[in-house]
Amino acid sequence: MNTRTLRLGTLIALALGLLLVGACDQGLTGINENPNAPEEVPLTNLLLGGIWDVANNGAQRGVFGQWTMLYHGENWAQHVAQPVYNDEDKYTPRAGIPGLIWDEMYFALTDLAEAKALAEEEGNDNVWAVAEIMTVYGFMVLTDYYDAIPYSEALRLDEEISYPAYDAQSDIYPDLIARLAAAAARLDPNALSDFADFDPVYHGDVGGWEMFANSLRLRLAMRMADVAPSAAQTAFEAAWASPIFTGVADQADVDWEAAYPAANPCYEAIVYGGRPGDFRMSESLIDRLVAFDDPRLPIYAEPAASDGEYRGLRNGLLPGDYTPATTSNDYSQIGSYFLGA
Repeated sequence: MNTRTLRLGTLIALALGLLLVGACDQGLTGINENPNAPEEVPLTNLLLGGIWDVANNGAQRGVFGQWTMLYHGENWAQHVAQPVYNDEDKYTPRAGIPGLIWDEMYFALTDLAEAKALAEEEGNDNVWAVAEIMTVYGFMVLTDYYDAIPYSEALRLDEEISYPAYDAQSDIYPDLIARLAAAAARLDPNALSDFADFDPVYHGDVGGWEMFANSLRLRLAMRMADVAPSAAQTAFEAAWASPIFTGVADQADVDWEAAYPAANPCYEAIVYGGRPGDFRMSESLIDRLVAFDDPRLPIYAEPAASDGEYRGLRNGLLPGDYTPATTSNDYSQIGSYFLGA
């Protein structure tokens, strides 16, 4: 290679370098920015995301998702039974599910923590209080599920706390009660309701959120009664003197949409998911309702397809375990009232 060739190569390299610098100056680096992934999420969107994910989330592992509500809660209370895949029916959670419930609840609480921080910056007391009430509710569910959990040091990554300490439930419950009282006191019914469209529970009605906060205080106080009776009574009486639920119309519930992916989780799991065989009513519940001629029976359950009788499946057994063997059609399904979108 001669000197002229080397010199030419150097000039070409310099020219390319200048072109690249010029391209950067002309804003071509903007092509690396994803317009569908904003770096700053609006306060109201964070609030809605946090509320929704605590209640259900896209993976159906929120409080009212199919895993927490059907496979775990309703199963272990012996309201329903599993005629197939009956691990949970025998008190054996499926591998990985408890960990996913844990992860996704903390993800939801992270969104709510960010919503609280932004609300504090903007001076929006109502959004702060709603996010705080839902945060307390999420932590209550976590400690009810797992007992000791990361609490006082949780959600503090900005302080470089990557491995938060675990707190005892006996310390968590009184603090949750105090937080609910403070949140309820911060709600301002006279302030402009600027989050109604992002509130799937009370649609911006702060009076509803106040009743929810105080009624949660009652629940927590009652659960403390056997281990800390004096503190529980004090907490209960304080909440009882505040605005609380007085009827079903006051209750806190998410308004599910009419179609997937925001419909009633029972509908999505059983009807939309095409899995009508996964659950039958439990013998424990059906026998009790029949014995007392309870008028709720035809609401809770459908008659067995085989003979039109109300009959529950014994928890822990499969239809083939009976003698003579039976089929799922011999047992009552969950009532259609609970399976609407």
